Amino acid sequence: MTEIDNVEDYIYYVNYKNNLIQFIIHNCSYTQNKKTQNRTNLNEREILGLLKELQLITLLIKNLNK
Repeated sequence: MTEIDNVEDYIYYVNYKNNLIQFIIHNCSYTQNKKTQNRTNLNEREILGLLKELQLITLLIKNLNK
């Protein structure tokens, strides 16, 4: 990979990570009893899957940073 590809990948994954964090916060900040307009009710497995993906993205960003 060239240096330009690495920079583009780095920017893409950093933006993806930030969007994923915002998605998790937005959808997990209220309980299911509250009015949740435009929110996805996530169960424990879905949240765990998203957190695992977040960890993998963080590792990938660290590897691209080297």
